[in-house]
Amino acid sequence: MTNSVHPEYPVVPGNPRSAPQHPGTQGNAIPPPHPSLPPTYPTQAPHYQVPLQASPYATPPVHQGPAVYYPPVAPPRPKPVLAWIIMGAGFALVLAAFMPWISVTAPLLGTMTRAGTDGGGDGWIVVGLGIVVIVAGALMQRNDTAIIKVLAAVLGVGAGGVGILDLVEVNRRAAEARDAFTADGDDPFGIGSAFASATSINPGFGLYLTVGAGLAAAITAFVALAKR
Repeated sequence: MTNSVHPEYPVVPGNPRSAPQHPGTQGNAIPPPHPSLPPTYPTQAPHYQVPLQASPYATPPVHQGPAVYYPPVAPPRPKPVLAWIIMGAGFALVLAAFMPWISVTAPLLGTMTRAGTDGGGDGWIVVGLGIVVIVAGALMQRNDTAIIKVLAAVLGVGAGGVGILDLVEVNRRAAEARDAFTADGDDPFGIGSAFASATSINPGFGLYLTVGAGLAAAITAFVALAKR
């Protein structure tokens, strides 16, 4: 017997599953797919999440990973003008030590000068202090710490103090030289007084430069320390 719905499947007597069945009718027969029909696929598109970056108005995703530490960016350092001033004062101290510290003018002798380093004078102390001041100014450009500024201030005060002490010493010697010509009081012809008035002992330019450069280094270092 032939199945009228699906001729390729014969009807077997006594087998209810081989009887002609249609979709929606009772029975257990399940007809196979028709060979001429194409296979069907889901008509709904698969669900997926549209990236948030697709819209220019979308909120950027929140980072859910471990926290990332970004160190604070230090502001640009100002130009080390004060450090350059301290270095310049150190160079001035070294130069002043080799300049005249005392000048003597006398009749028949003319003018004679003496540098701070002549005869192992105090000028060598100023040279050493000036070199250390230069080094302190150079270090301030790389490492702006308080101890370097204090060191520069102390060295500047020391160099200026040496200059002030030598200034006092030169003036004391000048007074002693004037008194030496008139100490006896026996000067009937006035030769001693004339010689004393014609003789002069004065501090040299190097001594004034030593005092000025030392004080400049000290004051600049204190200003830099106050701005810290």
